[in-house]
Amino acid sequence: MNQDELLAARYGRTKQSKQRDRRFAITVAASALVAFLIWGISTTSMNAERVTADVRSFEVLSPQQTQVSFVVKRVRAEAVTCQLEVLDSAYTVVGYREATVLSNAPDEQTVLVNTTALGVTGVVKDCWFK
Repeated sequence: MNQDELLAARYGRTKQSKQRDRRFAITVAASALVAFLIWGISTTSMNAERVTADVRSFEVLSPQQTQVSFVVKRVRAEAVTCQLEVLDSAYTVVGYREATVLSNAPDEQTVLVNTTALGVTGVVKDCWFK
């Protein structure tokens, strides 16, 4: 026996322990891969039915009213409710409205939002199926 073999035997680094460590590492890596795949598939399937909306334009008509135009993207032709907000220069919500887009309505909508102060932007916060 040479010195390396003696040290390996003395401190437990035999061929069997190396194989055991390698199997453990492969098992952990395979488990992590399977968990990542399950997470990816579940996230994709949950977001497949999601409704989104993009703001096309907004126009500040007065300190009391802002007009917001947006386009709804949906996978099913069902009624959708969208949450619209008008923000001021400090990103404070100064106007809020929930707009319903019917199933037979066009995807592009224009909505008037009443505000408590002069707004500088209009956003669609969220949309969901009714």
